[in-house]
Formats: sequence, structure tokens, C-alpha cells
Amino acid sequence: MIKVVLTSILLSVAYLSIKAQTLSIGPVVGVNSSSISEAENGERLMGLSAGIFANYSINEKIGLNIKALFSQMGIASSVSDDKFRLNYVQIPLSGVYFFGQTGDKFRPKVFLGPYVGILLGAKNGDVDIKESFKSVDFGGQAGLGFNYSLKERTWLNVDLSYMAGFSNIFDTEIIEGKNNALSLNIGLSFPIGAN
Repeated sequence: MIKVVLTSILLSVAYLSIKAQTLSIGPVVGVNSSSISEAENGERLMGLSAGIFANYSINEKIGLNIKALFSQMGIASSVSDDKFRLNYVQIPLSGVYFFGQTGDKFRPKVFLGPYVGILLGAKNGDVDIKESFKSVDFGGQAGLGFNYSLKERTWLNVDLSYMAGFSNIFDTEIIEGKNNALSLNIGLSFPIGAN
């Protein structure tokens, strides 16, 4: 499954780079404050988010963004030392609306779209609990942010997003819970192709 998703991303980026001259790619890093809905006595858990992303501008106002992120999710217990850490490869795809004009140094934006998460591992402390969770998570995300021009077609990208799962992450019908996270990510995008 991971190979299929990653191959699809690479083919999409290759197609867009041949077809368009408004594609940029780069690294991204950030933090998640995550939780699991329906969980009693739970507290949000901080985690790392890091990977790569691609931006494609359809026109001056509208674009597409895709990320491939290693993302630490989970929840901490408020009544014990338990910390349920879930590590995913998350693939969010967003439609982006940019404010301002193409030549502006500062471009605020809003974005919305789905994501898929592939579970890499799950632990409670040192205990492996991956078997208790489904291997795929699916949900939606919405957010806002800005792009800041560092030089021609090289941008600092700052995104604040909220992600909410649509499906039960537990591999049982007895326990119900969905991922949710508030994420802050910072990336640096570099142009692909000529102007």
C-alpha cells in the first residue's frame, strides 16, 4: 500500500513538472498536537511532523498542495503515565486559495482537502500495540497560512491546519476513536522548471 501511494505521488509530481512551469517542491517540518476522539481521561500529545511537499499553481489564486509526512499522533492519559504513540505516513492533498497578487512578497492562503494515513507503528511506552489499530486512516483537513517570497519563485511556506479522522482507528468494533490533530508546519519550496 505504501509503495502504491508513494509511486502515485512521484508520478503526479513528474507529470506536473513536465506539463507546468509553476511547480515547486521542498522539505517541511513541524509539530502536531494530537488526540483521539471518544477517549476518556485523555490529554493531547505533542509529536513531530516532517517530510516533503509539492505546490502546483493552477492560476494566480488557485493551487494544489500535496505532502508526504512522517507524522506522530496519539494521546496521553490524564490519570496514568500511559502514552499511546501512533506513527503514520500521512498524505494530505489540498486545494489552496491564495490572497493578493502573484508579485506580492506575502501571500496569505486557506486550504481544504482529504488525507490518508498509513500506520507504521503504535506503542504504549515500550509495548507494541500496532495490532490493536487499523493500518489505514482517512480524514479531512482545513487550514490557513502564508507563503513568503525569499527570492524569485523560492518561498517560505507556513501552514496551520486541523486534521480530523472520518473512520475508527481501532481494529475492533468495541472501541471507537478517531484521530484529530492541530498541526503547524514550515517548509521551503524551490521551483521546478523555468518561468
